[in-house]
Amino acid sequence: LNIMSAPLRRSGLQQQVMRLYGGFLRQLRAKVLDQNCGLTVEQLPEVRRNIRMQFEKNRNIPKTDFMRIEYLIRNGEKQLKAFANPTVTGISTAGS
Repeated sequence: LNIMSAPLRRSGLQQQVMRLYGGFLRQLRAKVLDQNCGLTVEQLPEVRRNIRMQFEKNRNIPKTDFMRIEYLIRNGEKQLKAFANPTVTGISTAGS
């Protein structure tokens, strides 16, 4: 039996978090391609690092803390919607 070939099973909340993270990365790529948004290729690694840091700082929340996880997902969805605004070029880590 090869354990490495077994597919990784994620809970519904984990799937939502992964979709949210992917949404931020897709939006970031779209912003870099949009020359009118003011985000340059040189800024890409820094903004990507900030996005990852926002997700990483909540990595150790217990999987059973559904209320907090759902709150963070909702908050992240609001931030993603704001990030989709063409005038927004980054994600603030202040107040988090």
